Amino acid sequence: SGHGVLGALMDGMMAGHLLARIRARTCAEGDALGTYRRWSAARFRADSDALRSFYRGLPQPPAWVRLPAR
Repeated sequence: SGHGVLGALMDGMMAGHLLARIRARTCAEGDALGTYRRWSAARFRADSDALRSFYRGLPQPPAWVRLPAR
């Protein structure tokens, strides 16, 4: 989907940005990795929440929609 392609581009841009900071010695590798992990997890949660909301609005939502979000 277009959303998946956009996500892949965003991943590459963030990785490139953080690598540039590491090379410029303005960010330690561990800090960059933590930043990327938090950023990636936040994107995943946002996408997951949006999909759950979409499916919850269907006339007959799937059973998994009622499960607690992780």
